[in-house]
Amino acid sequence: MCFLAMLMAGVVEMMRSDEGQEIMRHLGYPVYVLTIIGVGKTLGALAIVQNRFRTLKEWAYAGFTINLLGAAASRAYAGDSLALIVSPFLFLAVILTSYFLWKKQLAETSAQRQPSALWLTSESETKAAARPNRTTGLVA
Repeated sequence: MCFLAMLMAGVVEMMRSDEGQEIMRHLGYPVYVLTIIGVGKTLGALAIVQNRFRTLKEWAYAGFTINLLGAAASRAYAGDSLALIVSPFLFLAVILTSYFLWKKQLAETSAQRQPSALWLTSESETKAAARPNRTTGLVA
């Protein structure tokens, strides 16, 4: 869900809509920042969807966090209403929920793939007991 919201926001920002340009001017940023943020959001949304490159996904979540914190700070410094200042934090809550659910799923998946330490110990002991003793030639 957060992927779709950020992808749509990124595409709209790359298109430099009149409303987006007005917001950038109001916040005191040059209009070309819209394109930079739009490309970043679009690439970040695509990075969140893929599951092959975990580090890239981590950086996308970090980028969205920085973007949303910066949006709230920019709104506060521009003297906007409390609703406009708080709204990025609501999106941030959704992004962080998505992040923690992904990390939980990742931990569960890796735990299923990794044998337990007890299993590894008992297996290695079994293999060691089946090996012949090199000094005497007897099986232990």
